[in-house]
Amino acid sequence: MQDPSKPSSLLPESRAPLPVHPALLALASLLSPFVANRLEIPPTDLIRPALVTLATVALIWLLLWVTLRRDLLRSALLTSTITFWLFAYGHLPLLYPLITGIGMLFYPQIFAVNRNLFLFPLWLFVLVFVVTVLIRTRRSLQAPTVALNATAAALLVSALLPLAADRLRVPPSGTETYAKRQREGSIPAGANGTAPQSGTPPPLRGALPTPAAPDIYFIVLDAYGREDVLRQYYGFDNAPFIRQLEEKGFFVASQSRANYNQTVLCLAAALGMRYSDDIGHSQPPNSRNTLPLTDRADRSATAAFLKARGYHYLAVTTGFPLTLASSADILYGNDTTPPVERLTAYESLLIGITPFCLVPRVNRTLYDGHRDALSAAWHHLEAIPTEQPFRKFVYVHLLAPHPPFVFDAQGRSVAPENKPYSLADASDFLRTNPREIYRDGYVKQIQHVNRRTLAALSIVLKKSSTPPIIVLIGDHGPRLCLDYQSLDNTDVRECFGNLFAVYLPGGANRARTLFGDTISPVNSFRLLFDQQFGATFPRLPDRSYYSMPRTPYKVTDVTERTALSAPR
Repeated sequence: MQDPSKPSSLLPESRAPLPVHPALLALASLLSPFVANRLEIPPTDLIRPALVTLATVALIWLLLWVTLRRDLLRSALLTSTITFWLFAYGHLPLLYPLITGIGMLFYPQIFAVNRNLFLFPLWLFVLVFVVTVLIRTRRSLQAPTVALNATAAALLVSALLPLAADRLRVPPSGTETYAKRQREGSIPAGANGTAPQSGTPPPLRGALPTPAAPDIYFIVLDAYGREDVLRQYYGFDNAPFIRQLEEKGFFVASQSRANYNQTVLCLAAALGMRYSDDIGHSQPPNSRNTLPLTDRADRSATAAFLKARGYHYLAVTTGFPLTLASSADILYGNDTTPPVERLTAYESLLIGITPFCLVPRVNRTLYDGHRDALSAAWHHLEAIPTEQPFRKFVYVHLLAPHPPFVFDAQGRSVAPENKPYSLADASDFLRTNPREIYRDGYVKQIQHVNRRTLAALSIVLKKSSTPPIIVLIGDHGPRLCLDYQSLDNTDVRECFGNLFAVYLPGGANRARTLFGDTISPVNSFRLLFDQQFGATFPRLPDRSYYSMPRTPYKVTDVTERTALSAPR
């Protein structure tokens, strides 16, 4: 009979299970965050992190195998323990209510500065304890190996099932589904008070442009709030910025409001020139599939209308997956960082859920990359008028003043110490940060955004051979008072109060007459194309809809509650 005190690897080969759980667990750990965000992340973004992770797991396993005198089962268990420890770190915020109580009770000075200064040592103690137990135990490791193989395989399968379901599911087109359900009488009136429009682009009505037709710029400053919203909720006077826009000839709407509280819905409405109720009706109940929305914003009716009239489609983005314009004729990105050093959004996400986010150099690299992307976008905007002399529609999305806050008021670099890099906003941001951090960071960053945007607009206006048309908006307002999980806990007056400014060659009065002070983005290009090209797109009612990220199509009309004078 085999002495159980001997190393498990010395058991007869016929009885010793093959430990495959380190590789399976590593793949499952990689796939889980990808699947949760698969509608926003290109599958090719998996390749590099998968190779790096599997190579790292293999190296750890090899080193442990040598150190433990070729004990295969024990080294495999330790490798899986380390892998789990690394990737589970990002889920510890779920325990913040308990951890906050313990931390503030015993270490209030440390915990008030940074939760991670308390959380990481606690999590490290857990790792050391488990590793010590595994090394010291003399029990047979065959049964744990079999159990871990099965568990890791189940985790991998559970991660793969949604991907398989996506491949097998062939949903009917939004138009067909809507028409069928409309005949059955199960669809209410659309967001515009009539039957929702289909997902197809509007017909290309209107005259062709003259040879001197203006370039058209659509610039989105993510989460940029309206002047009165910034004054009331942030104590920030943005009047100097508004005044400088008006001095350049812009019309700035005083009571503009966003159509939705989520970027992907906002951009689909603005660029698609329609509300998204038709897409919602084509999706299963409680669907969180935002691919039709990103597609509507990417292959937009706005771009199609202009391309049919001889415009080239140029896009400048800052790396946020939901705003990538893959259909653009020319796509600008961050050229300041070498491609091999440039992290994808998925790689940034992975680092953010592991303890590596606490490594100062790694964390600074993530913040630096975000900052470089923003600076590159302004640079590209300034260069486009002379670099691209043809008639063009230029779409620019800047993920600012939206978090993370990487600039101070003077434009100097900011990288919060011991704060993991994250794109979290609203209630997600406030889960791990006090409200003062958001308010202070937003106010400082918006001042740099103002200065750089004004400089870029000055260059565009100066270098354009024909006075251009410029639509400058916030897709939605700031979101300090937005709760992603509860409308009751959300102050919609803040998050729907967005910037809306327009420059037309005919002057600000012409723009004021065309758009009015209560304009919302869904009507921006409808009205512009009617005026500029003689199209006949009717103005839709300017409405505002709240929804949660997990159910983006289950919207609640909050229009009457968005005015600052309205009760919360």
